[in-house]
Amino acid sequence: MNLSRYDTLFEEYLTKIVLTRSQANSIDQMLVETLSLFATEYEGDVEIYSQGSYAMGTTVRPLTALQSLDGTAGEYDVDIVLERATWTDAASALKDVRNVLSDEYSAKLDTKPRESCERVLHSTDANTEVAFHVDYVPIKSKHPTRYASRRSANEWFPSDTKKLIEWFQDIAEENTFLPSLILIIKRMRDNAGLTSTLSSICITALVCRLYENKSSYADDLLNIINGIIRVFNVPHVLLSITLEPLEDDLANRISEAQQKDILKFFINARAELGEGFVNEDIAKLRSVLSASFPADINEFPVELEPLRQRQWGIETDGSLRMTGIGEYQSKGTVITRQWRKFAGVGESLEFRANEYNKRQYGIRWQVLNAQGSPRIRGDLFEARGAGGGKNSNEYINHETEQYSGKHWVKYYVYDKLSKRVVEIGEKFVVEVNK
Repeated sequence: MNLSRYDTLFEEYLTKIVLTRSQANSIDQMLVETLSLFATEYEGDVEIYSQGSYAMGTTVRPLTALQSLDGTAGEYDVDIVLERATWTDAASALKDVRNVLSDEYSAKLDTKPRESCERVLHSTDANTEVAFHVDYVPIKSKHPTRYASRRSANEWFPSDTKKLIEWFQDIAEENTFLPSLILIIKRMRDNAGLTSTLSSICITALVCRLYENKSSYADDLLNIINGIIRVFNVPHVLLSITLEPLEDDLANRISEAQQKDILKFFINARAELGEGFVNEDIAKLRSVLSASFPADINEFPVELEPLRQRQWGIETDGSLRMTGIGEYQSKGTVITRQWRKFAGVGESLEFRANEYNKRQYGIRWQVLNAQGSPRIRGDLFEARGAGGGKNSNEYINHETEQYSGKHWVKYYVYDKLSKRVVEIGEKFVVEVNK
């Protein structure tokens, strides 16, 4: 079976698990006030930057309380580095960080001593119970490398995460779909209740090591899972997970019991996904990929052209914008802001997208007519003018009602350099009753 059939479903799935611009902005707003404390305390003597998934653009949305196996919601986890050459010993650096935070966040400071950071527990979303915490990590710079603190031994050890971020950005630039595969496997892990068993950095290391472009998301995923099984299906003493810029072996963080749990999970996942793809068994796919994966394959007919067919991915770095589409003829009956109902065919419609710099960004529109229509459409196309030809303004698309039923229109703005979609105009439904 050609597994590219599932690309449109995976693209929808990614929009449900990726960190969107609005969510990233909320996190950034929470960080600004805290970061100003350190900028003031160590004026001119501190470099502040993020590390980990947030910095690499591979943060996956946490499961809500309703989505998780045990009813416990996940957390957004952001790591902030406080790099100084003048930190003294490791324990003192951690104490200094805690003292600065306690001035403003004493009630939110985590009481649990952590090996290399101080944690602030921010607010919890009342609807989803998803929490948000920030780990503040003192890093000592000493040319040519950087060092993280180890509280228990009061020592600094080599850990150049800045170099790691730069290395990953190069890898991601060369492999358009690689970051998305990291997000997918993180969501699979969370859905299986293995969040604390298999760390995000381990997943990143495994995907970077095993990724090959197999021309579809499903093929990519199965190929990586096969590779992960090979990595874990060895005696514990031979287990090794390395990442080029880091000196330590990440497998040292995994116990023998955890190794067995991880191996069992991926063997089962491979079997469930394999059967699900072959038999179009969406329930099996959702059991592994989570309920964020589309529930109805019929909403994604074969006529619907995937972004991946154009070699475009979904931006995962927190800049993806999901926005409503404007319709400017304002005819028909308004059901919702994104749903208009008409009593007959023949009406002209004008849809508009947010405009971007044309040298850096491109846009394609997509229309899917109701099943049973003489022409389903589904292809990605350049905007049409009022007369039916190509519109000189690619951000305005003209359509005319021709068939009865429920139809929809979307658009995708993509970065020509990264080949990733940065804005999606969400479905505008046009319902026509003859």
